[in-house]
Amino acid sequence: MRIIGTKTKAQAVSLAMEDAVKRHLRQEGFDAMEAGEFDFSEIVESTGPRNADGSIKLGGGQAP
Repeated sequence: MRIIGTKTKAQAVSLAMEDAVKRHLRQEGFDAMEAGEFDFSEIVESTGPRNADGSIKLGGGQAP
């Protein structure tokens, strides 16, 4: 209970269960990303280093 910072066992168990669920969901998300279930291509195309005029730098960040 000291590690979690609670005064009762019930609070400690509740927080530990909540933490376990969050870790499980986070791991599922990482596994889905690794398996290619998410398409990040649109995000990658619209973000990244920008030129002085605000346009996206092409060619790996190299100025044309």
